[in-house]
Amino acid sequence: EASWKKFGIRSQMSREDWRRENVDAFIERVYRSIKNAKPPVKFGVSPRGIWRPGNPPQIKGTDAYAELYADSRKWLAHGWVDYLAPQLYWARSPKEQSFGVLLNWWVDQNPKHRHLWPGIAIWRARQWSADEIPSQVQLTRDSTGASGYILYNASSLMQNASLSAQFSRTLNIQPALVPPSRWLVGALPGKPIASVSIGVFRTKLSWSPAATNSIRWWLVQTKDSGEWKTELLPSTVLSKSFSTAPDVVSVSAIDRAGNLSSPAVLQLKESSPAPVPKEKPLPRAKNY
Repeated sequence: EASWKKFGIRSQMSREDWRRENVDAFIERVYRSIKNAKPPVKFGVSPRGIWRPGNPPQIKGTDAYAELYADSRKWLAHGWVDYLAPQLYWARSPKEQSFGVLLNWWVDQNPKHRHLWPGIAIWRARQWSADEIPSQVQLTRDSTGASGYILYNASSLMQNASLSAQFSRTLNIQPALVPPSRWLVGALPGKPIASVSIGVFRTKLSWSPAATNSIRWWLVQTKDSGEWKTELLPSTVLSKSFSTAPDVVSVSAIDRAGNLSSPAVLQLKESSPAPVPKEKPLPRAKNY
């Protein structure tokens, strides 16, 4: 009340608009302050999954815009976040809060093409059918405008043995890269310089960065008996040993913004072709 009397009244805005403007200004300042201090650091918000009832028309629920003064659609449209994770904590079937309908709506509100990672309600998994969470994951992966998802929350996942097993055995068999944020940096990381030494009892893969780009991770992929396997290693690790030589090895660099370099591919066995791994060799997901 004191702040409204001191600052709000003279703004000539309604109290509700004045509150929203304060929240908007806060979000924008946080984003720009982070970028001024350390550009690769990503900033995001996880707002309520319904921006306003009636958007799209069938949706009903809490009006975050009017009741919380949170214009999260504006933050996404203006690019004041690197990712937005709307809390889509509903199943697919209820018409008034449909996970899929809301996901598609949020995708359409993203002109700056920031990361859209819907929040999935792991804590509600026991209330739903066994296929609900896997189906929501698949809906997200099928969406051209969503580049991952966030599972809320970790303890609920760890306490649900059957669902944890589904993720490890079928949904997320391999590690997942955080999608690249190309608007945060300039040049992509350079292609690593890789070499292999083959001994009697082990094969050693060694690599080094091609340039001075800041490397966060190394993506090491090996092909053996027709299957690719993936491993993410810290930037300080520059070698890996194998007891049995794989058919093909590949090393790529990943910078702090998640951008992936071209792979350095080495064929170790002539009988096996050495196709270059795809530019996006892993399922893109963000798992907490």
